[in-house]
Amino acid sequence: VAKTLDVDRLLALFEERCSQDEWREVLRLICGQIDEQFVGKIVERLASRTDLKNWDGKTPFPELPLAIGCLSEVRNPSKHQKVGSSLMRKCIGYLEKYKQLDFDFWFDEVIPSARDLGVTWPGKECVYDFKHPGSRDSLLGFGEQPWVTLIAVVDSDLESMIGLSTSKHEFVRASALWFLAEKWPNQSTREMLAKRAVQDKSMDVRSAALQALAERWRDQRTRQLLAQRAVQDKSSDLRSATLRTLAKTWSDEKTRELLVQRAVEDDDLDSRREALWVLAETWPDETTRELFVTWLTDAPHADVRRAAVQVLAENWAGEAARDVLAQRVIQDPSAEERGAACSALGEMHSELGRILPTKHLNGGAPYLDPLEPIPLAHIERAAERAGIRREDIDVQVASLSDYFGWDITRGAKVSEDSRQIGES
Repeated sequence: VAKTLDVDRLLALFEERCSQDEWREVLRLICGQIDEQFVGKIVERLASRTDLKNWDGKTPFPELPLAIGCLSEVRNPSKHQKVGSSLMRKCIGYLEKYKQLDFDFWFDEVIPSARDLGVTWPGKECVYDFKHPGSRDSLLGFGEQPWVTLIAVVDSDLESMIGLSTSKHEFVRASALWFLAEKWPNQSTREMLAKRAVQDKSMDVRSAALQALAERWRDQRTRQLLAQRAVQDKSSDLRSATLRTLAKTWSDEKTRELLVQRAVEDDDLDSRREALWVLAETWPDETTRELFVTWLTDAPHADVRRAAVQVLAENWAGEAARDVLAQRVIQDPSAEERGAACSALGEMHSELGRILPTKHLNGGAPYLDPLEPIPLAHIERAAERAGIRREDIDVQVASLSDYFGWDITRGAKVSEDSRQIGES
């Protein structure tokens, strides 16, 4: 049918159907059957509908990936240099003007169409004319930066990619390193990645280099470098991410020992907590549980003790964990730690139990001291926050008190004192 339509009717068909998902493949198939000159006009028309001058900066352009896909259907793309160049400039313009890049549209629609055209994209040289708006430094998504991904798809020039890896823009350097490992995984690339993993001033670039090494070269040398950076890198975020990579890639006793060490020795609070969680997620066994129980009292940092409470409650929510947490509520010397243990214990019972021991009813610090009575007004506010009707509060409070092992309206100290008197 397509071969019976003249160019004007073909253009009208494409303009009418280009935004309809169910027609995309059909329209591409049509381009594979008709005269290439017609395809050039169709691509040109679709590209012209991508009106960047009057664009609101938010609405995706379905015409853009369709135009690229249609061009990929021709047998001799090199004959369409002008159209291809115009289409590439639309892609670059899209990246330069987008205020908040839609990664789904770019990576799920534009990039797959660009891969179909690949290095045969005519007039692709202008892909390097990107103006690098400063706000793009934060756009490193899926391990791939949008612009560098487009370059990697349409151009196979190693020297150009090496040049990008030294860009003044960290998001460009990071993505270029990732693609160097993806497309040119040779010894020269490995040496470059190892060097940048240590020396680059950007945490994102060092992280990209380490991730690329872990994905492409899973050997002892890479492992040693990651273990070193997990301890020595100046970025706490990167140290944490590297520990996760080690646990995922080399989940053996040596990595486990490193995580145990970092959980108590890292200078950063968040890094210590991350080590705890990775340890519990990767090795959820009795040895790890016993280690966390020990940390409840022996850990040198209060945040480690508090994190140990949370990890025990979430990963070993059985009778043993309940007993350990209840013990910490009574015995921990810190009121804040007692409150954290009480919240973790309460979470095993209900939402009310989680938020009631917290001053702001949010399940987090600062905490009330569970040794002291919880005021009625606070209980009523917590019940309202937890969606409990006023007439049901007494029943819920009695249930929670029974679960805790003490009357929350009187405080755990009273219950403990009464128990000690009874035992004497």
